[in-house]
Amino acid sequence: MNLTQEQLHIIELSKNLKPNEILSIQACAGSGKTYTLKQIALENSNKRFLYLAFNKAIVVESKGKFPKNVEVKTLHSLALSYAKKTLGGFKLIPNINIFDLQKIFIAENDKLILA
Repeated sequence: MNLTQEQLHIIELSKNLKPNEILSIQACAGSGKTYTLKQIALENSNKRFLYLAFNKAIVVESKGKFPKNVEVKTLHSLALSYAKKTLGGFKLIPNINIFDLQKIFIAENDKLILA
């Protein structure tokens, strides 16, 4: 597949990214975003990338498309990883809902606090 001038420009921009700098690519479905991201990862094999997907099915599909320097996660798994790293070990409670949380929090001065 030949890259468009716009894709080549994006790949060149990616080569000059500084640590923690974000390059956002916004385009319609089927326009080649995933292919472009793969090319960015291949052209920047010395850098690490995070590809965020909306659901696990996309994660499973995408893991096979990207090289090893790309970590593929859902937004939820990223949040969980951060929570574990920040808060330490904790146990997830299955099947909890908003009404269960209501029982352990109270509203005080427009803030939620543990009861």
